[in-house]
Amino acid sequence: MNRISSKIMACLALFVVATVSTAFAGATLSTSLVTPPASLAPGQQFTIHVAVTANDTATTPAHAALRFQYDTADVTFISASGDANDGWLGTVDAGAIGAEEVVSGSVVTRDIPTLGNFSNTSLTPDVMDLVFEMTATPASAVDITFEMDPGAASPLIDVTASPITVDATTDTATQGLFPYSSVAEWRQLDY
Repeated sequence: MNRISSKIMACLALFVVATVSTAFAGATLSTSLVTPPASLAPGQQFTIHVAVTANDTATTPAHAALRFQYDTADVTFISASGDANDGWLGTVDAGAIGAEEVVSGSVVTRDIPTLGNFSNTSLTPDVMDLVFEMTATPASAVDITFEMDPGAASPLIDVTASPITVDATTDTATQGLFPYSSVAEWRQLDY
């Protein structure tokens, strides 16, 4: 009887481990600053990149719908772009970019989807690039954050149009931007 109980417990443990590892499979999307502004003066532009940086689902992403948040007292959204080549989630249609929605004061959100690339073969593709322009010399650090678009039926889908679970969105690389008196001082930190 003891041997049977041990075998049942071992099978149960394997089932639990398999269930837990499957339940937590998902993708991580992250931002990065790829082109800083030449200065912090109004009119200077900078580019932020979004990519799938981890994906343990074994499914290939094809489309993403994201919601960005930023303060219009510091920056103005200029454009978003993607690419139809392999390794990207498709182009961004300017007509599909949502209007700014006020969160509080001058803080807004904007929804931006890709058009999708169902020929993509990369498990960790690039999603899009966003260009922002300094509205004013910031009085404090600039934050540009994002999340999966809560209004999208499936904010991340694979090449078969099935939803992909998103474990995390990481935007720490685009939070606290430009906290120094000049870009030269900020660049010395070597992000």
